[in-house]
Amino acid sequence: MESSQAGKESSGSVFPGTLTDFVKALRELVGFVNDVRELAGSGVRAFERSRRRRAGRDLDALSFAPDQSRNPLERIAEGNGIQEDFDSIQTSLKMSTDRVEESISRLDTYRDQLREEFGLAAANKLAEIVRGERGKLMIRMQMTILTEKAKEGSYSSEKIQRDAKLVLHSIEQLNAKLVELHDLIVQPKGAA
Repeated sequence: MESSQAGKESSGSVFPGTLTDFVKALRELVGFVNDVRELAGSGVRAFERSRRRRAGRDLDALSFAPDQSRNPLERIAEGNGIQEDFDSIQTSLKMSTDRVEESISRLDTYRDQLREEFGLAAANKLAEIVRGERGKLMIRMQMTILTEKAKEGSYSSEKIQRDAKLVLHSIEQLNAKLVELHDLIVQPKGAA
């Protein structure tokens, strides 16, 4: 009897665990891989949200707020401008130059991602906002010329007033485009 039992042990292979254990281990491994994939996906989504928020802040930096140069420009357009208004505009332009240039630089690097996520029209809108005929850079140049010509006295008060109105109209158009693109990129809280 001993010899028959010894024969059985030597002729059969003994595997640690069973097929059921292997399937369980495989399931655990697949679950782990899915968890890692989900975690990596969450990280990528968080990074993309962060880039969108940064782009939104950069777009906001390109807007013309009333408390900066718009109020003095409105007084000039109404014919009520005084030298302090022109000085205020020049100061505002000088103080915002670095911030505007940095924002434009970051937005330039964001353009490809914008095109991939939202289409070529959105990327072209960004280019128009920055460098278009009524874009941020052109408006800043027009405001600089306006204040310099007023200081020199080489423009009539009517021409200064008319040009200030045109600049204000361009600012309103630019700000509307900025809001539209901002809200496309960074969906406002409470929006579906």
